[in-house]
Amino acid sequence: LVAPAPTQTLTAIIDARRSDNYVVRLTEETPLETIMHFATAAGVPLAGRFILKGLAPLSYSGLRVTSDEILEKYQALRSELREGALPDAELQKVYWLGEAEKEMRVTLVLRDEKRDWGKHIEVLVHDTRPPLDTCLSMVVAFRPSAVEAGESVEEFNVRMAQGLKRLEASSDVNFWICTIEEELKETLRRLSNVHKQSAHI
Repeated sequence: LVAPAPTQTLTAIIDARRSDNYVVRLTEETPLETIMHFATAAGVPLAGRFILKGLAPLSYSGLRVTSDEILEKYQALRSELREGALPDAELQKVYWLGEAEKEMRVTLVLRDEKRDWGKHIEVLVHDTRPPLDTCLSMVVAFRPSAVEAGESVEEFNVRMAQGLKRLEASSDVNFWICTIEEELKETLRRLSNVHKQSAHI
């Protein structure tokens, strides 16, 4: 297979290959197969995070909260439920790649590594930061693992692409994503109540 002509997005992926703290949106023009072929031709294993789909944004008018507040409230909710019901979460500085630029955003990363597919599937959340409101953009991302001993770059990239197709069709993965969506809604609802109560003190 002949690699397609590099675009700025594809070039950025290759340039960023030493780190996984970047996110690229897959499109019809730049599907994972195209990225895989380009990376393989360049001798580079797939790395980083690839957006599979966007989820409905969470918006609260008149509510301004920080990423730290969202993480703290989510972890409090998580501790109330049975052990293992919700995955752990952390804040990371992540670069979101576009055709023309990259933007660093503090991102809430949720993944469940206790599941066999958990190291590959993440929900990423960041605030789009409207002036007076809270609007959280949420996406589902695929994160390749490491190259195994004795595995060629091409073998690894093909294995990741095939694994991604299986995960996209998994009902277990889709149920997990729906659960995360609902608990993030509950997290924001609780934060909204806290801010309303503070406003009346």
